[in-house]
Amino acid sequence: MLSYRVLSAIAGIILFILFVFWGSFPYFLFVSLIAILAAFEYNRLINGDWYNKYILSFFILLPLIYTYLRIEGYNLPLGLYLYLILLIFFIINVLIYKKDSFTIKTGYNILGFVYIAGGMVFFLLLRNIDIEPFGHTKALWLALITTWITDTGAYFIGKFLGNKKLAATISPNKTVEGALGGIISSIIAVFLMTTAIGSFSPRWVLYALLMSILGITGDLFESTLKRDCNVKDSGNIIPGHGGILDRFDSLLFTVPFTYYFIMYWL
Repeated sequence: MLSYRVLSAIAGIILFILFVFWGSFPYFLFVSLIAILAAFEYNRLINGDWYNKYILSFFILLPLIYTYLRIEGYNLPLGLYLYLILLIFFIINVLIYKKDSFTIKTGYNILGFVYIAGGMVFFLLLRNIDIEPFGHTKALWLALITTWITDTGAYFIGKFLGNKKLAATISPNKTVEGALGGIISSIIAVFLMTTAIGSFSPRWVLYALLMSILGITGDLFESTLKRDCNVKDSGNIIPGHGGILDRFDSLLFTVPFTYYFIMYWL
């Protein structure tokens, strides 16, 4: 199982590198594909109807399209765009109304929309930050590598030294020792990366601490979804890891945080 995890992780990283450096439009398509697959998995988790799967995927794509167009220089009014998305979203939910399910299904769809689209748009924004020394995709790699190392540190420390349960009713395998291992791994990773680009300062220790906590929160959030829906993995598309949401659960929290940290703190 561990060999499958390592090999699929390496393949995934290579694929990510390829699309990040291929260009803005191929990367947009790659992120959009990830978002659609995540929407399909989310729909499976909540046991949604087949049409919810396609409706949710369509609406999750709209913020990504808007973000890509803004990056390319098309200044669309954000408030009007979001208003139209929500208006059409509500109209469709009214048209597919089923007795005793409207509130629940609409709530599920809104949660999925905010959870997936709200996180994935920042994969586009973070790649295109041009604030030095984080231009040329460095900001994106800071978030990705730190999150991956945090998860890896938490996994191995928890596996070999874990004893005290972190959230037994949500994810029995997660331990306090694993969480601390993840935090320490995050601090080390951020120190090494920011030192390498000549940007280290004490504020990066705070970033590493908060980012690792958010990563753990994202992991627990998705675990709560799965627990609530009685599902072990969100999918099986990634050998040894599960589904897209299983791999991107932490990133959906840490990537937006990294974007705002760089844009408004630095």
